[in-house]
Amino acid sequence: MTRSPHTVCAQRSRFNISEFVSKSVSSAFWKLFLEVFGPRVWDENKHSFWQFIGVLHYRAFEVGFAPRTVFRQVLLAVWLQSLFVVGKKSWRIARTRVFLSSKAYQLYEQMRTSTSYNDWKTAAERLDVLQGHAKWKASAPSPIYDWKRLDRKLQHFEDFLLHLQTGIHCPDDPSMGYEGLMFNLRAGLKRDQGGLAKPKLYTRAHVGTKQLVEKFVSQMANLLHMVAETDMLTGDAKLAFFNQTRHSYGRTALLLSGGATLGLFHLGVVKALHDQALLP
Repeated sequence: MTRSPHTVCAQRSRFNISEFVSKSVSSAFWKLFLEVFGPRVWDENKHSFWQFIGVLHYRAFEVGFAPRTVFRQVLLAVWLQSLFVVGKKSWRIARTRVFLSSKAYQLYEQMRTSTSYNDWKTAAERLDVLQGHAKWKASAPSPIYDWKRLDRKLQHFEDFLLHLQTGIHCPDDPSMGYEGLMFNLRAGLKRDQGGLAKPKLYTRAHVGTKQLVEKFVSQMANLLHMVAETDMLTGDAKLAFFNQTRHSYGRTALLLSGGATLGLFHLGVVKALHDQALLP
């Protein structure tokens, strides 16, 4: 069967077009390859095919895992961390030596070099007066905690204490005696009532916090001691009261985290708490 000249010409045209498209795609791929992996990957006058495959694997590993980039990023992170540490130390030195007055700096040094809690507390209280924290502690109003609620509860328990100390209460009315006191303590003794557990109350001044908070905590401790030491309650009643109160108030524990040289700091903390009879 013979083919006409037109058929042969059409087949050659189709072949030429497909070959042209293939070569164009191949050329575009190699251009993209050289842009990604670099122009030094392939030199047909110097490298064999297997050398080309080896260089290709190396460049693919370099682009995929980028060890040089990772190394540069690690160095940058170390440099930034070192810069942060140095800047923080420099700021502390500048704050204590330049921005603070000479008297405040002396008090800071006394606190840093003190060997007992009483010496440290004396210097901290003087520093609070110098920096205005004493006025903050003396003023009860604050958005940090519910000072109105604490003030009402404190006034209520002070009235209760006055009745118990002076004996101005009716023996037939248990609500005004130790039974009423235990009932009120059991119902209202919580660690975080009125926002007492908020850290901002204890990080503003160098020592202590709001006088209202300190007075409230001291009064609660005084009332608990009265319940424990009174002769007007039986031992079973006292034991039942403190067991019930412990469920709502909890038990205080000391947790010291860390080791190695931090143990020296732990010993100092334990010693200071023990000297003040505050060790749990």
